[in-house]
Amino acid sequence: MPVRLSPGSRGPSARAASNAASMVQLSSVLYESRASAPLSDMHLQRLTQSSQMRNRQENITGLLVYDQGRFLQWLEGPPEGVNRVWQSILHDRRHTDITLLGQSTTPVRFFGGSALTLRRRRGEALLRTGLIDVLSTTPVKAQVSAQVRADRRSLQALVEDVIVPELLAKHAVLPMAVPIADPRAVELAQLLLTAEPRQAFSMIDKLRAEGRTISQLCAGLFEPAARALGDLWQSDDCSELDVTLGLGHMQVALRRASAERLSADPALPHLSVPCAVLVAPSPREPHLLGSVIASEMFWRAGWDVSCEFPATDAALSQVVHERWFDVLDLSLSPAFTREHSLPAMAASIRAAREGSLNPALVVTVDGRIFHDRPQASTEVGADAGSASALDVVSAATRRCPPG
Repeated sequence: MPVRLSPGSRGPSARAASNAASMVQLSSVLYESRASAPLSDMHLQRLTQSSQMRNRQENITGLLVYDQGRFLQWLEGPPEGVNRVWQSILHDRRHTDITLLGQSTTPVRFFGGSALTLRRRRGEALLRTGLIDVLSTTPVKAQVSAQVRADRRSLQALVEDVIVPELLAKHAVLPMAVPIADPRAVELAQLLLTAEPRQAFSMIDKLRAEGRTISQLCAGLFEPAARALGDLWQSDDCSELDVTLGLGHMQVALRRASAERLSADPALPHLSVPCAVLVAPSPREPHLLGSVIASEMFWRAGWDVSCEFPATDAALSQVVHERWFDVLDLSLSPAFTREHSLPAMAASIRAAREGSLNPALVVTVDGRIFHDRPQASTEVGADAGSASALDVVSAATRRCPPG
């Protein structure tokens, strides 16, 4: 299918590191499917019990909706466990026509009291019948007509506008926007590979016209589309140059959207006293979209933002030596995992700390590797890692209180 270190003399940073390490990064997956054969109450109960046993082994909780032969399931838990269960689901012959509706990180569990909560249509207030009706009437094979595509868009809107808000009402600690990947992200990635990205820009313009905030566009569409570009490269469906051009097109789209939407973003935490942040790609990282997104998020949250593109560790160290910064945000590619770049990034962070005017400089990191493998932020010596655009400001704000 397609959060901390400091020298021992820095007591506050060391405590922040300990707190970050104690925060477990969770992943969530939302999908729909069709039962291979109708399930009686007894068979459905057995399926639920076996799923609960498997989920407990992986420390996973979630929701299962069943109605008229259709499944809708939300899984949440440690990324590795969610991935293993998801792979098992993909190969389970008890259902077919599996469609991934959303994939994201989440700071809390929505269904922490149960390894799997079963819901039916009758007497359940969590889901409105409109969602189940769409699941029941949407054609099984979603590949032919404009009506089918419209049905899928309606289903996605219901997922975002019904399920997520009702869950958020139970967990007020969450931001009002949850980075569930838009199913159109893969389509956008494919459009971005064309020589003339007019259709890609048209898709983005329509979403902007629907009222999507900048953070929603970044976390729900741009970042998943960047990962989809990386996946296309991994499967030899495009070149690295194609990926770079596609990311460049998204930078243009983000700047266009930003110019038209100058208001603050309600999904982002705001500081009463601005802090200074230096946003930069990790030295030798050619993909800049991650830094463009991070700078946009910090700016909209009221931070004093500076952007630089240092080619070497010495250049980065010089920048933080000449001006005071509260936070340094470094990014790796939003499309490629860049596992091999982690040692170099760790060296860059050490150099920045040693050269910084601020002896308690907070370092945050972002990029695909930190989305796919959150613990990687510890490996490079950062104070926090962000898995999406919605995380980046929050991660820095928790470690850079005003005053």
